[in-house]
Amino acid sequence: MSSLTGNAGQRVNALAAGLPSNLFVVNPDKSRANLLTNFGGSTHNAATLDVRRRFAKGVLFDVNYTFTKAMQGLFETLREGPVKAVSPYGITHGLKMNWIYELPIGAAKPLLGHAHGVVQQIVGGWAIDGTGRVQSGDPFSLGNVRLVGMTRNQLQDAVGMNFNNGAKIAYFLPQDIIQNTIRAYNTSANGYGSLGAPSGRYIAPADYPGCIEAFPGQCGGTQLMLYGPHFTRFDISAVKKFRINERANVEFRAEFLNAFNNINFIVGSARPTRTRPPISAVSRSARRPTPIRTPPRRTIPAGG
Repeated sequence: MSSLTGNAGQRVNALAAGLPSNLFVVNPDKSRANLLTNFGGSTHNAATLDVRRRFAKGVLFDVNYTFTKAMQGLFETLREGPVKAVSPYGITHGLKMNWIYELPIGAAKPLLGHAHGVVQQIVGGWAIDGTGRVQSGDPFSLGNVRLVGMTRNQLQDAVGMNFNNGAKIAYFLPQDIIQNTIRAYNTSANGYGSLGAPSGRYIAPADYPGCIEAFPGQCGGTQLMLYGPHFTRFDISAVKKFRINERANVEFRAEFLNAFNNINFIVGSARPTRTRPPISAVSRSARRPTPIRTPPRRTIPAGG
């Protein structure tokens, strides 16, 4: 097909052989036709549950959970009307929190409540505060593909970080899916290529011998959306206050950013082409900005 549309000499030979000029392509002399419409659109709905505790007895916290459903209009061809699809910009689940916990040790506290002098300076005035976030992974699209040997939910369950330590490469799918998907995209005029035929579970091009796709979505889904590995981060601080007098104190603070040393990976673009399968190594991690945190604290006005 590409030779008839891309080679003027072969098009002339096809016409001389009695083949109609539009046998394979409706408009063989046109490489592209663009249509500007107002079919686009998106919706974003969310619900949030927030649980708070004001500072009392040395404890303060704020925990909130958000559920989001984001959809967008998808228009691929005039042969099919616009459809609703999952938006690539929505985070389905998000759990966020911040807290302050004053250790119950030292003067006027449950433990060592009568401490004073050097003992109080050592054991009193300690607090732990921090922020945390746990959320579902960023959505990414595999585009117009066909699943063999598994459902979309089964493929989503298989998404996770897999590491080849020797080659220092990280993948977001198991090796059996990766290898068989590569075989499914490695084809020739006589069938599958030198890697052999795929088997088991894999991702394949949308069209196959029983359905030759003339437009996106005719044989497979228009857009297969998946969610990458979840995002987790906790920033924790240890705070020690040294009281000087009624009006002044000195504060020592140790910050533990990404306290649990969790690496959050991003899948990025995984859209396939006719020759490149939707399998790629993960090459970057999330770089979400870390805000300068000023944790909530009590303010006691000094009267004159």
